[in-house]
Amino acid sequence: MKATVAVAAAAGCAGMISEREYGFAAAFAVLFVVSLAPFLTELMGRGKLKFSEEESGFRAAHLDTLPGRDVRLLLDQGNWLNLQPGEVLTREGEAVSGVFFLAEGSAAVTVGGADVGTIDKGNLIGEAGSLDDEPATATVTVTEPARLWFMLAPSIRSFAAMHPQVAVSLRKSFAHSVRAKLAASNERAAKGS
Repeated sequence: MKATVAVAAAAGCAGMISEREYGFAAAFAVLFVVSLAPFLTELMGRGKLKFSEEESGFRAAHLDTLPGRDVRLLLDQGNWLNLQPGEVLTREGEAVSGVFFLAEGSAAVTVGGADVGTIDKGNLIGEAGSLDDEPATATVTVTEPARLWFMLAPSIRSFAAMHPQVAVSLRKSFAHSVRAKLAASNERAAKGS
């Protein structure tokens, strides 16, 4: 719609100049500039968004369907952490404290005290319960020095409620992550039998 207004304003401006109606030409020129303002703002904003290498990795792996400004807004709600081996990220059966993106390092996954797998860099932790306030399905413990992005579960739920378009993308991304973990777990189980 705005593009149609811009085209009509440009045509009107040109028509008024050819008719030597400079006052009307100026009015059409103003309408033309105003109708292009949202496009110009978007173009200028794209160049200003900066993502670190870690943030770019997170974005590419899990947030690729979101516009850059939404990714930036989401990332700014969380914090980057450096954790050491032995730090527990989630405890089976307990409330999930938040969602983690593992940028570096790895973590062990246990269920009922039994080792069931590992989580390597590039993966999410806590995504299954963070949006829906569900308890953790496994205990996840850092096994080597790790760099993670973290956002508290109440904060991510609040953010999702305030930004429904982001919530849809997060749910899809989180569901994809859970399916990938389930497929890997099934593959390990098949090889073990």
